[in-house]
Amino acid sequence: MYRLDLNGRWALCWCEPGEGEERQWRLEGVPPDRRIEASVPGDVHLDLIGAGLLEEPLVGLNAPNCSWMEGKDWWYSRRFHCSEEALGVVTEIVFEGLDTTAHVWLNGKKVGQSGNAHVPHVFDVTGAVRGGTNLLVVRVDDGLRAASGKELAPYQMQKGHELQERMWIRKPQFTFGWDWSPRLLTCGIWRSVQLRSYRGMALRDLCLRAQLKPEGGALVHVVAEVENFTGAAADFRLTVALSRGRTHRVELEESARPGRSTVRAALDVPEPALWWPAPLGEPALYEVEAELLIGGERVDGRQMRYGIREVELIQEPLGEEGTRFAIAVNGEKVFCKGANWVPADSILARVSPAKYRALVQAAWEANFNMLRVWGGGTFEDETFYDLCDEYGILLWHDFMFACSYYPDDDSDFVEEARREAEKAVRRLRNHPCVALWCGNNENQWLHHDLQQEGGAPERFPGGRIYDEVLPEVCGRLDPGTPYWPSSPYGGDEPNSEWEGDRHAWDVSIRAPTVAEKVDYGAYERDRGKFITEFGVLAPAPLESVRRYLPHGELNRESACWAFHNNEFEQGTLREALKRYWRPAEGLSLAEYVRMGQTIQAEALKLALEHWRRRKFRTAGALFWMYADCWGEVGWTVIDYYLERKPSYWAVRRAFAPVLPSFAGREDGGMALWIVNDLPRAVEVELQYGWLHLPTGETERRRMRRRAPRNGAEEVARLSPPGGEPEEWMAFVRLEGRECGDIFNRRFPAGFDFNRIPLPEAHVECALSDGGDELVVTADAFAWQVHLKVPRGVEVGDNDFDLMPGETRRVEVRGPRGMKDQVEAGALNGP
Repeated sequence: MYRLDLNGRWALCWCEPGEGEERQWRLEGVPPDRRIEASVPGDVHLDLIGAGLLEEPLVGLNAPNCSWMEGKDWWYSRRFHCSEEALGVVTEIVFEGLDTTAHVWLNGKKVGQSGNAHVPHVFDVTGAVRGGTNLLVVRVDDGLRAASGKELAPYQMQKGHELQERMWIRKPQFTFGWDWSPRLLTCGIWRSVQLRSYRGMALRDLCLRAQLKPEGGALVHVVAEVENFTGAAADFRLTVALSRGRTHRVELEESARPGRSTVRAALDVPEPALWWPAPLGEPALYEVEAELLIGGERVDGRQMRYGIREVELIQEPLGEEGTRFAIAVNGEKVFCKGANWVPADSILARVSPAKYRALVQAAWEANFNMLRVWGGGTFEDETFYDLCDEYGILLWHDFMFACSYYPDDDSDFVEEARREAEKAVRRLRNHPCVALWCGNNENQWLHHDLQQEGGAPERFPGGRIYDEVLPEVCGRLDPGTPYWPSSPYGGDEPNSEWEGDRHAWDVSIRAPTVAEKVDYGAYERDRGKFITEFGVLAPAPLESVRRYLPHGELNRESACWAFHNNEFEQGTLREALKRYWRPAEGLSLAEYVRMGQTIQAEALKLALEHWRRRKFRTAGALFWMYADCWGEVGWTVIDYYLERKPSYWAVRRAFAPVLPSFAGREDGGMALWIVNDLPRAVEVELQYGWLHLPTGETERRRMRRRAPRNGAEEVARLSPPGGEPEEWMAFVRLEGRECGDIFNRRFPAGFDFNRIPLPEAHVECALSDGGDELVVTADAFAWQVHLKVPRGVEVGDNDFDLMPGETRRVEVRGPRGMKDQVEAGALNGP
């Protein structure tokens, strides 16, 4: 097979609808007097920014200023050379991503069109391509025109929201605007383009499916699809090899009729290295190479990595608690820890491999073993899935339907949904990280609520897709991966605490009053079986705020601040600060940001520790959401600029593989628990007790314990000390050869931090002699010690607590001269 990369520099211009056709740009390409330089893959916003014609949309109030771009025609063109010798029997152009409605011409001949930004498109150009110079022209628009004239009202689900066309348009739904993102309708050739020419036969698809044998070993079933272009039966040989130190190989010699044929084989792997999610084991990956040969000559092939594993969804009775909902890998139940993944940029084409790696690696460092790919985004770049395979991070993967009715009474829409699902499943099913396919985000739940209010339609628009189309596609193409109709889903009430998965929004969003929205202690009353959403809002780090707000707008009352503020914030930060710390009106911007972030960190810590103690009555806790697509007051723990909020470090500690934590008791005392996610029991030593905050005096106890494998248990009870309860803090330090040194604490006063008599703590920070560690000490209990680091310096921990007289050594990376600039201080510092 011959491949020609068509990425790089293209010519671009825009016009009103129809003008380009009238001027016949398909024949000559973009006119020289109107062209700007474009990058493919890319987006028209990025090209206009590069040409100096558009300001960065994600800064200030610039996003609404891009509305003039909506509905325009965008014309791309480029010339490329192809030798006669390279052209085979069949030649195709593959567009990995066209956003959204696109028409494609090669040498003046129309070769294809598409209307779906989520998936690749392959166009046969055999009759249009020629040896020598070729002209490729693409006209693309943002999809709005395709929805023109379509009915909207029957598919309106959320009351109070303006009618939008998005349910008709197969592009990332969040680009139309969400509570955490601006309206910014992307457009362009947003993924790679390639010319492929085949001589006689093509390897169209390769699927591997692992089956673990009860007696040990594994069978890897191989399903390959080949296409014969020769017009007559042709003999071929297909070899598939799995290598990881040792190579396992299967060879098939077959004859294929003209057209597409499916062949099957099985590889016996006697002692497989299994793929495990963290922290149950190593995410072992095999190198896979497939070769298609005719007459001994290689005509096509494929290379990838593959993990041998089985995954299943366990639903079984829990007595009075309802029904368990747990994911098991290789027969071992996994407590799923992580967050929801949304696109990492409002302009999706801008997400680089480096940003993918930074985010997935940071998730792994925070002890995640699952991300939920949310249904209002898109099927991500291959880089993302490769990284999740590599780091042992499971994916709960929604199909791309979110918070809307969808027109399943339109046959063309339903067929496009089927084609989209087939392409997505075929592309992603070989990734061991994909653990569950999910039909949509919140559609059944919202429909149920409308039914309760008497405002729902008689039938559920979209139900045919989630109940018929998607399960059929998944069952046929990826039967080894569970399918779940929606998130949340389960029981008579889709968001039940007793069945299925749950979005725990009774706090933060659905509570009737602002005061109840910030009652974060209510998380400990939640008995959900698998939490796929819950969240707490907080500002971005001040350094980031300065990047997305113009200098004159750097205050909480500015129009820019309001535009970058989450629509669900609605005074909740002010209420939380007033209730738990001090009124926002008396705080500087820096204090407002810092304390708002601290409350988010404390709330996520409390909730995640609670659900982990319920293991496996609760079998997963995924918070909303992981990282931002722009700068904002938002739900995330990592912001758009990859700055980590205090909540990132709180979540990292709450997800530690072996975790000691405290549950409050009605008598004011504490119950001490150990949660162990490792696949083996571990010996630990515990120091625990009470710290009297005003004086620094401690009541200590010691215990040795064998924490059971992959389980949770209560190990001690601490009676309430005398005196005022808010003066005390329960603390625990756990040490073990396999889990290191882990500190945790809990204030009996809860979130009422303004009632806690915190001592004034003086924190000192110095660089170690070797220069690779920061030595941090405090003379009294120090709450939320923050290491302020210059850009270019990274630390291995931050926003931690210190006991009186304790010394903490923190890894630091960066230039030696910049490490000396690190400053440390605590919230209860001078």
